[in-house]
Amino acid sequence: MAKRTPGLRKKGDIWQIEKVIFGEQVFLSTGETELEHAERFLAQLIEQRRKVKVYGERLERTFDEAAARLVEEHGHKRSLDRDIVTLKAVMPYIGEMPLLKIHAGVLDEFIRDRKRTGISAGTLNRDMAVIRRVLSLAARLWRDEQGPVHGLTPCPCCRRCRAKNASHGRLAGRNRNGY
Repeated sequence: MAKRTPGLRKKGDIWQIEKVIFGEQVFLSTGETELEHAERFLAQLIEQRRKVKVYGERLERTFDEAAARLVEEHGHKRSLDRDIVTLKAVMPYIGEMPLLKIHAGVLDEFIRDRKRTGISAGTLNRDMAVIRRVLSLAARLWRDEQGPVHGLTPCPCCRRCRAKNASHGRLAGRNRNGY
């Protein structure tokens, strides 16, 4: 029988990492039920941390990580539940995407799908404001041990949607001449 990798513990059906990696205590779920997959996950994590520690490479932060940080740090907001609904809706589109690769084109499919569900332009603008907030905080305030996320512009992608005024059939806020 092969020896099990140190730092992996099975809790329920899922393998968990409980290990000190380069002086940092790591408690993390692998999300894996099979030992071989969990060992591969741990090996990739150690290699990633080694590149950061030894070679000074930067960790690629994902939108999912930034969104989790927003929820954690802004737990006092009265509208947090609504923000979480938006974040859950956008995760299939950009959740695992590195922050540096998010741009306007990436969100086009999300916008199209949300419009297809029949939501109003105001609701979509609210959704985009939450996404814009996550990206803005990641670009301006949130730093890691290597400093700020270089190359990330504050709001690279979020444009507002225009609403049709239902009573007049024209764009809200415009007069008959289109101004």
